[in-house]
Amino acid sequence: STVGKAAGSMLLSTNITGALTNVASTEIQPGLTDVRRNQPKLYDFIRKAFTASSHITYVEKKNPDGAAAMTAEGTVKPLVDFDMASATSRAKKVAARARVSMEMLNDIAFMSAEIDKELRFSVYKTLSAQIRSGNNTGEQLQGLTTIGSAFAVATIKTTAPTNIDAILAVVAAGKILNFNYDVILVNPIDYANMKLAKDTTGQYIMQNGMLDGTIQIVEDNDQTVGSFIAFDSTVVNFYIYEDLVVKMGLDGTDFSENMFTIIAEMRVHMFVKSNEVNG
Repeated sequence: STVGKAAGSMLLSTNITGALTNVASTEIQPGLTDVRRNQPKLYDFIRKAFTASSHITYVEKKNPDGAAAMTAEGTVKPLVDFDMASATSRAKKVAARARVSMEMLNDIAFMSAEIDKELRFSVYKTLSAQIRSGNNTGEQLQGLTTIGSAFAVATIKTTAPTNIDAILAVVAAGKILNFNYDVILVNPIDYANMKLAKDTTGQYIMQNGMLDGTIQIVEDNDQTVGSFIAFDSTVVNFYIYEDLVVKMGLDGTDFSENMFTIIAEMRVHMFVKSNEVNG
């Protein structure tokens, strides 16, 4: 005869063989928890428009000569003239792709949406980086740091200068050049220090992320601590020629390997006319 083991207390740790999740009641959170990383922000603060052209040509006035003068009756009036010069912007592409198996798409309910999300993130992240510092060579955009130049404002002075003082000095210097710097990109550390600044009555100088009610201060993790970028949003020309699209198809041996290739891409123009560059 078979002798059974003595009965005892029933425990999860001793009375279940195999995976616990096959027996116990568990809750599974839907979706996929994303990585904590710097989000593309600069793209959101650029004025955008759409165009149906892959090339945009514009004409600028150059070399104005002469001036009006006070003239007596019957005398020859002074001449004025100017030259004209054209320039052309070419639409440039930003793109990314993913390659995924049919099984992964079919077996994981959120996979398609997460790939779409990741590709879009990658495109906008690169686009924001290009808007900031593209060097205008090859397929790169003409970025803000390439267009602009470093400021050294010696004629505006204050005691114990702060970051707010530095920004106001640059904004004032821009106004002298007939520009209105309305967007300032700063690192969150600098932003916090600026928000903590108070006047002699204890009131915060910067209210709701604005200085002087017209200058928007934008926190951006991609901006280096201790530096900032100021720009006049009205002179940055950003045109979307082909808006962001995500599409899936077969590439190379995809069909025989049960794979799919997913592509995200868009084509854009970005330029500042030479007459509207402060440098």
